[in-house]
Amino acid sequence: MELSGEILGIIYQSELNSYTIAEMYVDELERVETIVGYLPFIVEGDNIKVIGKFVEHKEYGEQFKVDTFEKIMPKTLDALERYLGNGTIKGVGPATA
Repeated sequence: MELSGEILGIIYQSELNSYTIAEMYVDELERVETIVGYLPFIVEGDNIKVIGKFVEHKEYGEQFKVDTFEKIMPKTLDALERYLGNGTIKGVGPATA
């Protein structure tokens, strides 16, 4: 299954292997989903496309387990501002973006 959307927040990200738990607004479903997997260099505000499947975690409920992903460029002005202002580019913050 393929989903695409914007990363709203990072719940957990391992510095060792980039295992990430994040909340993503999924465009197709028009709702927020929890995604889990190895997602290096992902930060809040990124737009990504993920391929994987929904799984049921016994403690945390339904999650989307990511097999592969790719970053996609922001499509709206607001998304572009959030992308530029998320701190990834040194010297560019929310005010400059």
